[in-house]
Amino acid sequence: INAETWGIWYLLRVDNDFKMASALAKLLSLVPDADGDAVRRHIIAALESKETEGKSNAPSSSAIVRDYISPNFDVMDVRSAFPHVIERKVHPKDHWKYFRKHIPHCFYVDARWPRCGLLNMDEAHILYNSALLFQGKRALEIGCWVGWSTSFLAKSRVHLDVIDPILAQSEFMDSVTASLTHLNVLNNVNLIPGTSPEEVHRLGGSGVTWDLIFIDGDHEGEGPLRDVTACVQYASTDCLILFHDLVSPDVAAGFDYLRERGWNTRIYQTQQIMGVAWRGNVQPVEHIADPMVDWQTASSTDHTTL
Repeated sequence: INAETWGIWYLLRVDNDFKMASALAKLLSLVPDADGDAVRRHIIAALESKETEGKSNAPSSSAIVRDYISPNFDVMDVRSAFPHVIERKVHPKDHWKYFRKHIPHCFYVDARWPRCGLLNMDEAHILYNSALLFQGKRALEIGCWVGWSTSFLAKSRVHLDVIDPILAQSEFMDSVTASLTHLNVLNNVNLIPGTSPEEVHRLGGSGVTWDLIFIDGDHEGEGPLRDVTACVQYASTDCLILFHDLVSPDVAAGFDYLRERGWNTRIYQTQQIMGVAWRGNVQPVEHIADPMVDWQTASSTDHTTL
């Protein structure tokens, strides 16, 4: 019930007053010992009845695609720096077999290169709120694409090294630079047009260590594991490492590598599943998963063994 109350709080926060009122009325009508599933059913029914009012053949509430951000998070809006980032409908032919099309959260892409998705709002805010714990410290990002995730990291005021071979292409480097300049964070970011793990070893070999690491680069085969085994050599004693796309068993292999070597680990239930590994005197942020999603059922359709 506590989780469902957070969900109602979030609806109020984003100014969906009619949804909040309907859901809250149903919640208050429940007997005190009602279980969480009963609360969820009442909330979904309230949303569905309002969403379908005056409509025919409307989708069920579970299919209503929306943004979600864990309600305990500080919120950062970087969209003004990304004029080409749009919400795109999920298509059945979206090619990556580990993409969880059935999670009803908004899917964002850069309209110039729409085949590659970006972190959704909840995932981006896991990144941002985690990075807030490391203000003024050194961070590493492997894989930046158009700089969407980079911007959330940089806005936390970490000193950020970014490695991605795509930055060797001038249209990408210019686009990322423009976005970071718009957000007034470019001076805190070192954009490196190179590959991992080669550039990780080059920087680490010069004496650099990182307190925060975000791995979202090569997702295929041994790529994620190579990134992890390189990064861990230059991780600070007190360090936190974040992963995106843990639905992929290849990415999960890198996550498991740390867990098997004594790092603390936790997963965050998001569309693509994020994970965090940490050691020393740091703690990961608490995340409240979207209470409108049946995560147990969603996870049962995944390929990952997490």
